[in-house]
Amino acid sequence: MGVTCVMPWNRANGYGGGAGLLLVTGTAIGHHGPVRLFAGIALPAAQRDHLASALEMVRPPAHAARNPWEPSANWHVTLGFYGEQPDGMMDELADNLRLAAARTAPFTLALAGAGLFRHDVGWIGVTDPARALGPLAERVRGTYATLYQSTQNRFHVTVTRAGRQAGLAPTLAALAVYRGPEWTVGEITLFRSDLHEGIGGHPRYTVLATAQLA
Repeated sequence: MGVTCVMPWNRANGYGGGAGLLLVTGTAIGHHGPVRLFAGIALPAAQRDHLASALEMVRPPAHAARNPWEPSANWHVTLGFYGEQPDGMMDELADNLRLAAARTAPFTLALAGAGLFRHDVGWIGVTDPARALGPLAERVRGTYATLYQSTQNRFHVTVTRAGRQAGLAPTLAALAVYRGPEWTVGEITLFRSDLHEGIGGHPRYTVLATAQLA
């Protein structure tokens, strides 16, 4: 069973005007009980390919038990982490996503720099010339996001959660000079996260909805 919401979205179906919601229905969404939800910006294919090439050039140490890099399909910039939510909250959060998008014009981002959080979480930084991420994140988070997320504004793309285990500190240091191509952000996405259910035991992210920027 999938999620069903009806929202106006002028580009996909000709309904209504302004920014709206595109619903993606999937069998993984039909779920009773708490679900982990977050909102973010998915990386376009060109940016994923560019970053993947950079990671390939700075391979992890040979002793790494498995590929420590997150699958490229998982790469995104988190705007708001909602934590465990009742599945009945998905429609409300999708509507909040639409409202946040309707108040935000498209803007430009690029990936740049790298580092480690708490010795484990390897990240690629984000440049935001228009300083649009902060206001957008506040709208997306509203009163729904966890306290930790609402006070954390270092926007980034997580590329590994095994920095210490895989000995990736030198590798991430080498990526400090990384610079990726710019892109224009035109939509934001609501994701469901299922821990350890993706490729190689990484999280599996399911797209629940995307909302077009104004």
